Amino acid sequence: MRGVRGVFALASDGLEMFNNDVEILQKSAGTVDQVFSTQVRSWDAQFKNFRNTLQDLGIELGTKILPIITDVINRGIRPFVQSLRDMPTEQLVVWSVPWQHSH
Repeated sequence: MRGVRGVFALASDGLEMFNNDVEILQKSAGTVDQVFSTQVRSWDAQFKNFRNTLQDLGIELGTKILPIITDVINRGIRPFVQSLRDMPTEQLVVWSVPWQHSH
């Protein structure tokens, strides 16, 4: 009889410990959900910050580089294209022949 009582006592203590563990896990699951939710919000905020930083960088680069590109086009490329347009056809054909052979 004593042995049976001892087994039941151990079993009931084990069951109580199991129930306590389940309760702890249930509470921690809520904590895990909260941590995950916080991390996701944090990730979203960091990604938005990153995207805004890239956008700001693009705007800054654009305002600094665009005038240079515009100047190169206006002073170099546009006159070159215009000189090709103004060139007599015979001269343009002679000029383009070496170009065709090099490719």
